[in-house]
Amino acid sequence: MRTLIAVVLFATSSFAATPEIEALIEQLGNKDESVRLKAAKELGRLKEKAKDAIPALTTAITDKDEDVRTVAKKSLAAIKDAVNIVEKPKVPENVQVLIADLNSKDNKVKLAALAKLETLGQEAAPAAAAIVELGMMSPNVGVRDAANTVFEKLDPAVYKEIVTVYYDQDIAKKDAAVEKLEAIGFKAVAAAPVLRSYYTILAAVKRGHVPSRLTVLKALVKIDGKGLATKSIIFQVAALSDKALYLFDIPESFMPRRTIILDLLNALDIEDSEKATPIVSAFIVSGYPEHRKYAIEMLGGLEMEGKDKVAALIKVLQVGRAERALIIDEIGKLGADAKSAIPLLKTLKTDKDDAVRTAVTEALDAIKD
Repeated sequence: MRTLIAVVLFATSSFAATPEIEALIEQLGNKDESVRLKAAKELGRLKEKAKDAIPALTTAITDKDEDVRTVAKKSLAAIKDAVNIVEKPKVPENVQVLIADLNSKDNKVKLAALAKLETLGQEAAPAAAAIVELGMMSPNVGVRDAANTVFEKLDPAVYKEIVTVYYDQDIAKKDAAVEKLEAIGFKAVAAAPVLRSYYTILAAVKRGHVPSRLTVLKALVKIDGKGLATKSIIFQVAALSDKALYLFDIPESFMPRRTIILDLLNALDIEDSEKATPIVSAFIVSGYPEHRKYAIEMLGGLEMEGKDKVAALIKVLQVGRAERALIIDEIGKLGADAKSAIPLLKTLKTDKDDAVRTAVTEALDAIKD
């Protein structure tokens, strides 16, 4: 699900590694360098799907074979970029102090902080988001001008697109700028406050600017999926009622609203399973047929206690008639943790659906083993 949501403060994944990824991870330890090389290449090609391989690839960059080291390094970078993993540099104390000053209600204090940040050059990079949100977006003209000067020197490429999004009146130009920020990826994270502000403005127009709203949401997920404010927006959209969700239908692209929502959720590192579980479960129960498998896999992959995951899967199995075999498969994958599902599974051993009966038999075997 790549489309609702990478607070990538994670060293662990929100989704369990697939058998394919596990096999490739194992191959990274093979004695044959050609096998290791091929595995490293394939993991890089899989990008965000291979995020569980990050620890193994981190080890592989010290491989004794030079080709393996080179490919492992490239693959690691590709995966981290795809899932927005930013290895945060430690913020120097002097920069921390200046960021705190930018939060001051006194504009003179803010201006003094911006002047000092300008003298720091690239050392001020950790303050980029604060410069944008507390400076460039300030209601005070003097503070805005000073912040613009500082940020333009700090990151001219991102600055150019931020200015377009924030000031230009042409929607098409704004959309193009948003897409460029998305292409830059997590390195454009300082633009997140401006994108959130722009989305709020667009969302205030009922049934208006739908393509633009989707463009902004996708960009936010790409550059700031780990941000709490960004996650909040995504979850708000995901929780909209069907009556409100019709605003996200785009007939000309044949992309139903639910696909968009699921994609956004999946793009995030959903650490807050309590919020994600009911939303994803709702898609399984009432979503379009083509979305059910997608949502079932997502629910099965959420990071949560085994008993909680079983409870969620049991609930959707009890209330829904569609894709029951797939839901049962996910229950079986939990093994012994799914013992609470045994009574329900036994009642389905004589179900009229062959696929359901087969899935029940396999799940019960897996749980007992």
